Amino acid sequence: MKRSFVCGATICSTVKQASCNAILMTYKFYFIRQNIMAKPAKLTINLTSLFSYYFIWLAGINLATQKDSWLVPMLAVIFLQCYCFYKAGYSRKLFLLLLVIAASGWLVDSLIVESGLVQFNGLAPLALAPYWLACIWVSFVLVFNQFFHDYFRKTVLWCCLGAFFFPLTYYIGCVIGAGLWVNPLWTTIAYTLFGIGIFIWLRFITQWANV
Repeated sequence: MKRSFVCGATICSTVKQASCNAILMTYKFYFIRQNIMAKPAKLTINLTSLFSYYFIWLAGINLATQKDSWLVPMLAVIFLQCYCFYKAGYSRKLFLLLLVIAASGWLVDSLIVESGLVQFNGLAPLALAPYWLACIWVSFVLVFNQFFHDYFRKTVLWCCLGAFFFPLTYYIGCVIGAGLWVNPLWTTIAYTLFGIGIFIWLRFITQWANV
């Protein structure tokens, strides 16, 4: 009788342990599967946003001289980027702050234009840079945040990259036909400082928002 009781207890303990292991394995499998399923979705969202940015950049530059024929498709693509930003799970507060950065970039572009260092083609409101530059700025801050949000703290790195790529990007755009560098030396200096400043501003505003 005692022996049967011990055997029963052992079987009970074994079944209990096996059940716990099965539940644990199911739990792990579920979350592993969730992560595997989530990665392609996130990758798709990021790639969609990235290609959207390149479309807007090329459309803005190539169609800068064609009045407002570019406006509707560019706005539609920006709407797609905003949707990708939302699906990626970022907050509305961060979205609004990034729009502030985009507006700041557009205003600095306008100051550089007003100083006579560079001329851009395309429709523009009074004393401001062309509309297509505003579209590029909105697209840029959204896609940059999605790809490099976790690396914003590396301020020195981004300042160096901004100092190099900002003047290079604007120069390529002007060579393609989006504008004219009136004073190459001072325009290069202006956009080098602009590239450094925009990443410091980006770092400051995201830190202030605690995001």
